[in-house]
Amino acid sequence: MGTKDIQKDKIAVILSVYRNDSIICLKECIESLRQQTIQGITVFIGVDGPIGEEMSELFALYEKENVARILRFEKNRGLAAVLNDLIEMCKSEGYEYLARMDADDISVKNRIALQVDFLKKHPKVDVVGGAIEEIDEKSELRGKKVSYPLT
Repeated sequence: MGTKDIQKDKIAVILSVYRNDSIICLKECIESLRQQTIQGITVFIGVDGPIGEEMSELFALYEKENVARILRFEKNRGLAAVLNDLIEMCKSEGYEYLARMDADDISVKNRIALQVDFLKKHPKVDVVGGAIEEIDEKSELRGKKVSYPLT
């Protein structure tokens, strides 16, 4: 299945952000999504409670440039509550595939394409993941790779 076939699908990436998240890491996270080999991904950012002015300005820019859809929640409710709201929104808008990231994650360029392609080829599979390479505060590899079981 080629990339063109995948691009017809509605794909969302959801992540939650709160006041203690690093704006530098968040920018790298979003940039890794903008550089995916598959186009047409919608990024949903759930803002869990009050945040600083710098992050607010970044989100205003992302909205203006159609980089991400920002959902703001006045009170800090926790990761699970925000993600559940984002999932419900994506389901109600007909998104077929949901990917999940933290605000300090960076995805390899073909992550979403590979995962969607796998799911299409294996319709009985509901969830996929990948290995993790840990990075430090400067986004440099720490030499630790975590691979998860295949079954």
